[in-house]
Amino acid sequence: MEPRNYAANADAVPPDAPATPSNGYPRAADPATGTEATTPGPFWFYKIGEELRAIITAAGITPDDADLNQVLDALTAGFGLAQQLAQPGYQMLPGGLILQWGTESLSFDTVFATSVITFPIAFPTANLNAFFSARNGTPIDAYFCITATDLASVTLAYRASAVTSASVYWMAIGY
Repeated sequence: MEPRNYAANADAVPPDAPATPSNGYPRAADPATGTEATTPGPFWFYKIGEELRAIITAAGITPDDADLNQVLDALTAGFGLAQQLAQPGYQMLPGGLILQWGTESLSFDTVFATSVITFPIAFPTANLNAFFSARNGTPIDAYFCITATDLASVTLAYRASAVTSASVYWMAIGY
């Protein structure tokens, strides 16, 4: 939804606020008494459109006339309703914190190797922490460490006494 697109007669600059606004609530016309209906005016439409546009852009969405679910998508993301409850998965929490998790099977043809684990979604601003634990079936002498993180992934280093495979649970926290 792009609230700045109109069928015809749009101005290049925003309208001015009314100098003497009518405060209160909208009312219907009453021809019997000569009461006129409330007139919203260009500034009212402008401020409502700009408020909706601000919600959309604050969620990182580019306004698009072809998508009529952008306000819903933005509100869903902002209220922590965006989620993928699967493996791998994520949950966006109110306030912007994002939890992500998954499992990863790792196969190595040497006793030391690295693997990049890609998150279901990239963190918009910061990857605060990532951690992991070995799953059943991982060799006892295997050890792991995180060697790099970025907004979209974590790099896991693996070492064991023999060429083998391993499996880990992982979790990342960011915003």
